[in-house]
This record gives sequence, structure tokens and C-alpha cells, in this order.
Amino acid sequence: MNDVYLAVAPNILRKTVGEMERRFPTLNALPPSTHLEMFRNAEAMGRPGGMPVPDLTVTAYPSLADTLLAGGHGLFEPLPADLPPMRAELRELGMAEPSAFLRVVAVVPVLLIHNLAVDPPRRWADLCRPPYRDSLAVPPLDTPMPALFDAMMTVLCGEESGRVRAAKDTRFCPLDINKQVDLGNFAAGLSIPAFARTFRNDGAAMVWPEPGAWAVPMFACARRGCSPAALDFLRYLLSEEYQTYLSLTGCLVPVREGVEFFPEMRAAGGKMLWAGWEKLRRLRVDPGPAAEQETAPGAAACADTDSVSFGTTTQEGEPCTI
Repeated sequence: MNDVYLAVAPNILRKTVGEMERRFPTLNALPPSTHLEMFRNAEAMGRPGGMPVPDLTVTAYPSLADTLLAGGHGLFEPLPADLPPMRAELRELGMAEPSAFLRVVAVVPVLLIHNLAVDPPRRWADLCRPPYRDSLAVPPLDTPMPALFDAMMTVLCGEESGRVRAAKDTRFCPLDINKQVDLGNFAAGLSIPAFARTFRNDGAAMVWPEPGAWAVPMFACARRGCSPAALDFLRYLLSEEYQTYLSLTGCLVPVREGVEFFPEMRAAGGKMLWAGWEKLRRLRVDPGPAAEQETAPGAAACADTDSVSFGTTTQEGEPCTI
């Protein structure tokens, strides 16, 4: 089969596919085109009527993590034990893989952007108050972001987060959230660093909340009986060269020991909040109306993907479990 399914952000997709084609010419890239396609494939991969299991898959959708943590249903292969170990900071956070069926390739930090006409939301709890609670953009329902937002805000802020959870606007893709917050149509937006570094009108800025960005693992898995080339490509994805590219160009958290964090993460002291694998696998993406209508008026098609210091604190700063 030799197919590699890459449900990754467009800012790293072209380079990743190019290196795969150059180094492993027998492999065939299968990049999805929309968030909804990523959702559907993660939900139904290997099931009757669903997408056949590719030799290698890279994604951040939690429903596939749930399948893998349940044992892979005989469709997936345990990954080689001699792959490079996860860096110490992530292991100390609790992100070590609980199953041999998956391997984290990078971590996506979820943070905030805000319009410069309002004070920056320094803590996640600030979203529960004006002007943010009624003016917050969150990526669409066919991404893991709304479910992650609801779960994390409930843990961090409890009932106080009810209004902002109910009022969040999920019509816009990450690139459009950048534009909308920049124009002042929202006070703030949920984003990732790749879509939060620059703004056309210089009307917005990135915020790495003081308790930490939310960590979302981007992970790989392999089909049972996959080609050796697919596993060699996974080794390349975990190499120092590619991990450095993911960090400094892709604004993702590298999992390989010794690879430098990107500048914004270094400036934030590397603080992240992690929900834990059991919480992640239970996140349920519900595309709702996105299954029929994927875009908001004036928004482009959702082709840009995003997809918790380590330790989680409540609003008052006391430890809590997620």
C-alpha cells in the first residue's frame, strides 16, 4: 500500500511531503483537504465504509488515539521500541505514550490572540469576564478545539466559564480567526503559534497565558504489516533535523531531547497544561452543522489545521486534576 496519511497543518505539510518524496520515493502522501475530512477519517479509519488504514498516519484527532489506546482492534502495529525517547520535559508533564501503538511526533500548544484595543487576557480565567466572554472566536466544530476548550475551561474555571463556553463563535478557521481578531471583530481568539505570529493590520498579538498553553499531541501510528519505508519515514519525523524544523519553522513543540524550543515558547518558560491521555481520548468532536456547511459567510474553506508548566492549576493557583 505504502500510503502515508498526513493530517497536519499546511505550514509544515509541503516541506514534510517534499522530504518524504525525496527520501522515501516508494511512499505515497495522502494529505486531507479539510478539517471535516480529517475528522471523518479519524472517526472511521479501518471501519466498514471508512478510510482503509494507511501504512503510516500522523494526526492530532483524539478519536484515533482512543482507537489505539483500546488496542488498535488488530489493525495497527506496535511501533519499534528503539525510536528516540520523548524529551524529559514532556515526560515529566505526563505525556509519555501509554501504548506502543502510537508515538507523539510533536505537541501543538493552544494559546490566545487578542485585539490590541483591549487588554491581553493573561490567564485563561480572564476569558470568563468582559470583553472576552461574549467576543471569543474558537476553531470550528469539526476540529478538536471546541471540545478541548469546553473541557479545559470547565476544569480551570468551573461554572464561571459557562457563559464563554456557550457564547464561543466556532464559525471560523484558524487563519480566519487571525484576520477577524486583527480587524477587531472579536476581542480574542483561540489559536496556535503558527497562526498567531503575524497580523496583516498589526491589530492583534499572541498571548501565552501565564498558567500555560494547552498541549495537544500530534501522534503517529502504523498499519499492521506496514512497509519498512513507512517506519523509516517515522524515524525521519523524529530525527533532530526534522524536529528542529517543526520547532523553529512550524512553531510546534519538539519531542526529541536537545532540540531547541521556538522563541515564543522559550520566552514563556515552556509552560504548558496537559489534560492526560484518558481525558484526551474521551474528547468527542461533534461537527454538528459543519457536516453540511463547513464555512461561515466570508470565510475560506477550512483547509488550515491547528489541531496541558507543566502541571495544571485552578484559577486560584491551587493544583487540580483533570
